[in-house]
Order: sequence, then C-alpha cells, then structure tokens
Amino acid sequence: TTTTTTTTSNDGTNNTDNNDSDNDPSAEKSELLHQLQTLRNQRRHLRTTILPTLHHRIDEWDFRLSVERRTLEQSSSTLESMRAIRIRNREEYDAGASTWHALGDVFVVWHRGPFGTVNGFRLGRSARTAAGWMRRC
Repeated sequence: TTTTTTTTSNDGTNNTDNNDSDNDPSAEKSELLHQLQTLRNQRRHLRTTILPTLHHRIDEWDFRLSVERRTLEQSSSTLESMRAIRIRNREEYDAGASTWHALGDVFVVWHRGPFGTVNGFRLGRSARTAAGWMRRC
C-alpha cells in the first residue's frame, strides 16, 4: 500500500511525502535532496535580499543612536553649566540680601519736629499738642 501526503510549507513550496510500505531509499533520497535544495534557496534569498536590508537598518539605527548620545552629552553639559551659574547667582543674591534691612524697606521711620513718624503717622504727643491724626504736608 502507498499513501501520499502533500503539505505546503511557509515558502509556498509543496512537499509530497510518499509512505511506501517498501520504503524506497531512492525516493527518500530525492525527497531529502529536494528539501536540501529548498533550504539552500531560502538561505540564498535571505543572504541576498533580507540581510542587506537588515544591515542597512542596523547601521541607520547605530547612527541615530550615536547622534542622540552626542545630543545627550551636550545637553547634560549645558545643564551642569546652567546649574553652576544658577548656584553662583543665588549665592551672590543671598550675600547681597543679607545686608538688607527689611523693616527699613517696609516702614519709613523718621521724625517730624519733636515727634517720631512711621510711614508718615505721628507717634506720641506733647503737653502742648493735642493728640490726633497729623496730615502730611
């Protein structure tokens, strides 16, 4: 008895398996040679069409990666220099701010005659002057 099975592989080729009860060695050999030739054709196709495209894309991605690494290094350098400048400016600002007199900036303390004033308002009274609001002149 002989049974024949036909299958279609991923590359579109038809493979036929003959199962003879006699197991003919020459048929098996020719089938194996056919499969070997199919594999060689697939390998040749990969080498000639697929691999060059993959190598080209890998080279392109390597180039992009190197460009982005350079950009990252430049950005990191710029960031570090900006941080150093901000720290130096902050230290200069803090050194100048330590000499400020906040109360003198907020409240104008002065005098008008015998009376002290804060923001133009008179403080206190004398025996000759009545208490009340004094207007600015």
